[in-house]
Amino acid sequence: MQFRNPKSKNFKKLKEITRNKRCIICLHKMKNTGVFVWSVKLRDCNRIKCINCLTIYGTDFNIKTMGIPMGEVGSAWD
Repeated sequence: MQFRNPKSKNFKKLKEITRNKRCIICLHKMKNTGVFVWSVKLRDCNRIKCINCLTIYGTDFNIKTMGIPMGEVGSAWD
């Protein structure tokens, strides 16, 4: 799905996060692993998701949902 308003305030904040930040959980650069999350209710992009560890961040770069790092999924049972 393409964004209807790529100049919205939230999209600009999230775009800046993808350029300059690293994921707090897996330490990958957000420009490589960040995916924008579209909100149907707001009709705007309001979160970003790290596809490596599935952590979701808000526009203020606070963790909204904690993900599980891919390397850690099976190691607890070994």
